[in-house]
Amino acid sequence: MKRNYLQQKELLSKDKRVLINHKGGQLSIKVVQIAIIAQVYQVNWMVMRSGESYILNLSLKEINALLSGYDFFQVNRKQIVNKEVIKKITARSFGKLELTLHVHYENQVTVSKDRAKRFKEWLAKD
Repeated sequence: MKRNYLQQKELLSKDKRVLINHKGGQLSIKVVQIAIIAQVYQVNWMVMRSGESYILNLSLKEINALLSGYDFFQVNRKQIVNKEVIKKITARSFGKLELTLHVHYENQVTVSKDRAKRFKEWLAKD
């Protein structure tokens, strides 16, 4: 797993792409095509702007480290979102924020109370 993470980091720094395993091969995905990365039932999914989804074999911590420096933010323990797909932010109870995305995504995307302030600051940056 460590080797795969290092290979991904090297690839990402050169081409702004990630390699994912898919149907016995690998796909090269441009980072800008990624909408959200989410953990559902202990499986990490990459959801594309096109609506396609792929299973990732990296942990969320590794994925978050790979995407740092790009327009991604880990909004809670299970979701990392691309700034460019955020359509609307709605305040919810207990200091949480709910995000509406430009892409179809079945699950609710919520910014945790602990991350809400940093999220707003991050979103305001160019």
